[in-house]
Amino acid sequence: MAFSETQIMLILYSVSNALTLAHMGNIFHCNMKPSSIFINKEGKVKLGGDFGVSADDDFWDFGEIAPAFYASPEMMYRQKINGKTDIWSLGIILYELCTL
Repeated sequence: MAFSETQIMLILYSVSNALTLAHMGNIFHCNMKPSSIFINKEGKVKLGGDFGVSADDDFWDFGEIAPAFYASPEMMYRQKINGKTDIWSLGIILYELCTL
């Protein structure tokens, strides 16, 4: 199923807003992938998944958590993550939505 430009913009807007709210609380998703984004019959977009990784956590080995295809360089090199980690994954998802 191909997505229209309007649908892609709605998905990007909705997921970005959800990530912004989480990042304001210093919480990162760290497991962004297409199956983390839910769209209901009315077209409403929700972000789900494994929220709850805090920047204050000592656990930085996300090799078991994030799918490698969507993982940021910080995650691949086992470096400390931040909000850019989720944005990296969202960028890959956006690319997939546009190219399907």
